[in-house]
Amino acid sequence: MSKLSRTCATAIAICGILAIAAVQLAVVFGTIGKTDDRITLIKVGLCVLQVIWTLSWIFIIRRVMAAEYECTVRVLDEQCDPEAFLEAQRRDYKNACSIRKIDCESRADGVAARINQAVALSFAGRHTEAIGEIDSILAIPVDDSKRSGQRLRCRCHIFRAVFLAGRNGDGDIAAAREHIRKAGEHLRAVGQADGALSGEIIRAGYTVDAVEGRNPEAALEYFGRYLERASVVRTEAACRYQLALIHRQLGDTANERAQLEAVARTAPKAYIGKQAAARLAGLSAE
Repeated sequence: MSKLSRTCATAIAICGILAIAAVQLAVVFGTIGKTDDRITLIKVGLCVLQVIWTLSWIFIIRRVMAAEYECTVRVLDEQCDPEAFLEAQRRDYKNACSIRKIDCESRADGVAARINQAVALSFAGRHTEAIGEIDSILAIPVDDSKRSGQRLRCRCHIFRAVFLAGRNGDGDIAAAREHIRKAGEHLRAVGQADGALSGEIIRAGYTVDAVEGRNPEAALEYFGRYLERASVVRTEAACRYQLALIHRQLGDTANERAQLEAVARTAPKAYIGKQAAARLAGLSAE
């Protein structure tokens, strides 16, 4: 879907509303002084038709906007171009807020967009900004007595742990492990099995291990299995980058090089792609 699709849909909706309104006015002015029951039924029918038409096109336009955003997300997930995604997200998010006339930041779709924003910032190597975005999401008031609130808190702590590991500054690894612990607390508070969140916590733990150099054999086995089921190019590239780190720790230069080459090839515009290219240049110089 393109911006033209949304514009066309909006134009059709407005034209339909105006056409129905014009017919209504014609009926009203053409039946002044008349009290025929059939005329009353026509007027009521036109009002109902206008409501149905308006609601139908609101639904259609929202679907078009959702499809457009899915295309935007593919820029990050499949093309691995975080800066292009951030620019497109800025444009799409602004349009969504202006059309809905609401505070999108506190809505479920707005929060999802902001999480994607944080992921893209981290993928671009802007880890501190990504952490700040997650912190601002954590500051949004939610009802922690509800499972949805606990899930949101859990996901935010998972992302914060991964972003801290990506930055890997002084004290970041210890802080990342603390956020993984907090994520586990929120998962338990959900009160029911959540395989997806549990898997994300496990993956975050192995990501921190890979950066720190802890339990390399276990991390190698985990990411090797996870690579087989990676659903998008971005996830595959991130997984291969972790495998490259682990192979380096194990002294396996051949496999490290193979993984780095794949990352540099599939995600050249991402931070990990640039890091992979730099590391490959260093290996070639040795």
